[in-house]
Amino acid sequence: MEYVTLGRTGLKVSRLAIGTNALSRKYDPDVTPQVFNWLLDQGLNYIGTGNMYGDCQTYLRRAIMHRRDEFYLSGKGGIVPARDILLGIEAGLYWLGTDHFDVWEMDFIRSMDAYDVAFGPGGTLEGIKKAQEQGKVRFIGVTSHCPDYVNAFIDTGEVDTAMFFANPVFPYGVREILPHARAHGVGTLGMRPTDQVQIRPIDKSLLWALHSGIDVAISGMYTMQEAQENVAVANAQPSADELQALRDAFAAVPEHGCHNCFQCKCPFNIPVQRLATYLNWRAAYGLAEELEAALRKEATRAADFVAFCDRCGLCEAQCSYGVPLVSFVKRAVRELAG
Repeated sequence: MEYVTLGRTGLKVSRLAIGTNALSRKYDPDVTPQVFNWLLDQGLNYIGTGNMYGDCQTYLRRAIMHRRDEFYLSGKGGIVPARDILLGIEAGLYWLGTDHFDVWEMDFIRSMDAYDVAFGPGGTLEGIKKAQEQGKVRFIGVTSHCPDYVNAFIDTGEVDTAMFFANPVFPYGVREILPHARAHGVGTLGMRPTDQVQIRPIDKSLLWALHSGIDVAISGMYTMQEAQENVAVANAQPSADELQALRDAFAAVPEHGCHNCFQCKCPFNIPVQRLATYLNWRAAYGLAEELEAALRKEATRAADFVAFCDRCGLCEAQCSYGVPLVSFVKRAVRELAG
């Protein structure tokens, strides 16, 4: 397993890290401890958790916390006042049965209003720094699905790590955050490198992420097969020509342009952002059956309202990136509605 330095934290971390956001619904007492201990045996030494991930921290305590000195541990919580984030950090430590997080991430940033709550008097940052003084947190991170919000937090000089989408369907984080993070000495973690195994081809998507320039790709692995396949990709040593061919092939898929800023709204609650994100990739490489079924269901419901889209156009009016959202909705109805 290859290791890198996670920005100015100085932590020597494995290029492939362990994600847990689906652990609460995928935990199997006969399988999970075996999988997670095997991953540690392979040299993976960074695990990302979050208080919002249900019982994942309790399950981790049962499975691997007896090996706490073998890995770095991150936690995350929302943009809330200082008192609330302190309580959240203490709760996470209690559930995990440990005394500190190596990184605590400010999470769920869906608007710039979060900036004022995070950095204002009595805000999130103040609470995390108090936890640092108490030895409960070592470094401060930020995570968001939208590149703009991550960059705004990096600009403050207060965050040590940044986690963002890093997969070929959504390349904007790598393109727009990575240079900014490097300039500030911020460590980078790419989440959802295979979009929770929803995009195809899975192995090539992970390979793309691992060689995109980010420090670490963090991936959920809940079966031994998933773990072994991910580790094999992480340990692979593709040639420069092979990597360039992969990048060229993925770059040939037309980009959708959606930056996951969550500002577009539909009066009929059509998930315009979700439909726009996946249609081009679906046409080129296909999607997991579960995601395909979900999109078909959403497009079928949208068919009842799509005739109103041209008169409305609210989603496009709210989009800062010029994404032709109405066209994507119409296309989804044509290609997916049943």
